[in-house]
Amino acid sequence: MSEDTRLLLRLLVANQEREQRHLCDVFHDGPIQEFTAVLLACSTARRTLTGPDAERLADVETQLHNAIATLRLPSPAFRASNDARMILESALASRVRGPLTRTLETVLEVDDPAPTRAEVAELLGAVQLLLLESDPLRPAAHAAVAIRSGHEGMTLTLRATPDPISAAASPDAARDACARTERLGRVAALTGARIVEEAPGGSWRASLAWPRPAPRPPVTHTRIEQRPGLAAYQPRPAGDRDGGT
Repeated sequence: MSEDTRLLLRLLVANQEREQRHLCDVFHDGPIQEFTAVLLACSTARRTLTGPDAERLADVETQLHNAIATLRLPSPAFRASNDARMILESALASRVRGPLTRTLETVLEVDDPAPTRAEVAELLGAVQLLLLESDPLRPAAHAAVAIRSGHEGMTLTLRATPDPISAAASPDAARDACARTERLGRVAALTGARIVEEAPGGSWRASLAWPRPAPRPPVTHTRIEQRPGLAAYQPRPAGDRDGGT
């Protein structure tokens, strides 16, 4: 995957984070506060009533509570307190399950060593791009995401089963299957993913790797060892900082 592609994936996810923060603020400062004010007014009025009128007002309060709970969006995934696993779990649950697949299965082995936030953004962007291009109109019926992080790099494996309604509602299923193959091929060329379709228009899987550079050897400095009538250069151990002999 080229650096330009990795940058675009990070920008895609960064824009989603900005949108999520914006919507959280808009909903909190707007309808949530307004509904809360109405809820408090209903609660105050209900205390002055008895019988059926009080019960009906209590039902209205319950509906307001439910509306407020619905408007409370999940917090942005990339909060400072979230580690890589928490970011992935939150973002996959809110941005992939639902919009891009009806059901989602995840396997995350990302604790040693954990991906950086930039790498997490690239992983999320790649998952979304692959699922979106597989069917731009309908979410997949099921997807399974496996992300593993190791010292040599990260790997992403994605398996998806398309929504059967897409094929059933298509006037030309064969043409749509060819179009999907072309779309996935473009994503493969862009990201370097290896994509295999089990059948035209059927389930498919993609694998993608992020190699990490080999660790650099420790830096050694030099020091001058002074002896009577002799100046010899010797390697200075990495942990020796006193500059002495």
